[in-house]
Amino acid sequence: MLCSSWRNITENCIKSCFKKAGFLFPAENESENWENDINEEDWHTVSGGLATCTFNEFVDADANLITAQFREIEDIAAEINGGEEDEKEDNNDEEDAEKSPPPNSHSSVRSIRNSV
Repeated sequence: MLCSSWRNITENCIKSCFKKAGFLFPAENESENWENDINEEDWHTVSGGLATCTFNEFVDADANLITAQFREIEDIAAEINGGEEDEKEDNNDEEDAEKSPPPNSHSSVRSIRNSV
């Protein structure tokens, strides 16, 4: 019942509710580009006369700011592990593999019997 009631609400009904709440809507023929609506006098008033830049300079101040960066998983792991530790661990694993011979069938059977 609730879903069907919600589907029956029209766009005009929603607009009327917002108008009754005090929201103002731009006229159909008004420009949607609100960024150009502020003038220098308004900017001077809003900034209290302390602004050292224009409104557009203020808005675009962080346009070239890097907010994210792609990183490789290896770089992230190195940062977490402290950098060189990861490389040392890799070298130790290789050295251990060289020292111990590969398991044979007898040692595998012995390991299974001992674990049971």
